Amino acid sequence: MAGDSIPYVINAAMNIPLSLLAVFGNSLILVSFVKNPSLISPSNIVLISLALSDLCVGLIVQPMYIAWRLNQSGFINETWRNDILFLVAVFLSGILCMFSLLTVTVLSADRYLALRLHLRYNEFITERRMCCFLGLLSVGSVAICSVTLFFQAYDEFLGSFTAIACFVVNAVLYLKIYRVVQRHKRQINGLQSGRIPNRGLVNILRFRTSSLAMFYVYLIFLLCYLPYTSLAIVYPLFRTNISVKIAFETSWTLVYMNSALNPMLYAWRLKRIRMAVKDILCRLYRRKLPPRTVETIRGASQAIPS
Repeated sequence: MAGDSIPYVINAAMNIPLSLLAVFGNSLILVSFVKNPSLISPSNIVLISLALSDLCVGLIVQPMYIAWRLNQSGFINETWRNDILFLVAVFLSGILCMFSLLTVTVLSADRYLALRLHLRYNEFITERRMCCFLGLLSVGSVAICSVTLFFQAYDEFLGSFTAIACFVVNAVLYLKIYRVVQRHKRQINGLQSGRIPNRGLVNILRFRTSSLAMFYVYLIFLLCYLPYTSLAIVYPLFRTNISVKIAFETSWTLVYMNSALNPMLYAWRLKRIRMAVKDILCRLYRRKLPPRTVETIRGASQAIPS
């Protein structure tokens, strides 16, 4: 192995635990929705699609990237064409990242509509319409990434432009959400003084909580994608610079890291999902315990007075 390939191998090795975390965490999120159909809602359908995309990153894209980099560095025998493996990994990564960008933007738009429409939200935004819209987004992501195959010299610019556009749209939407929330806070303060009727404000408080959770999703997404977006603009101009090449490939790992962080964020900020995940983990833990230990735990919990 050449000395200049060591940073790339280290970067590939960092993707191994991230891949495992992404698969485990997103699988837990998806199973929690399967086990608890009451969690299904238009907003959570968007989270399900994002979890599916993150699962594919950890299950398919990252192992392919690791195999390509180790194969190129001579750690494993070359049993396939390395260039084909690289092209497939980049193509699938582009599709999934494009879909994730658009999905996070849909989350922001969904929370904005929830605050603006209030009680009319459930009338306009249904589970079926959301599924159809996300299906169109997935087809659009494949189409956009397919076009870049014919313009590979400009694929980084296209990806950067799309990412920046999504970042700006998300920022504008959350700024609007913040203004709406501030107005509702003033209404709540007036309610406490007895000047404003209480009708409709309970639902607004619920939307405030979920909007804050989705803002954290956008913030983590921004932090993970911003280094790649910035480097993708200058990388075509400095392809021969070793430092830029290493930094650019390291930014891929930050993008992939987003897939491992998202399920942790859902479980932290969304109470119902957190409870569902805890229930699944408790069941898995009890299955691994010997029968007598499980009976002892159940007996002890029943003996505790409520």
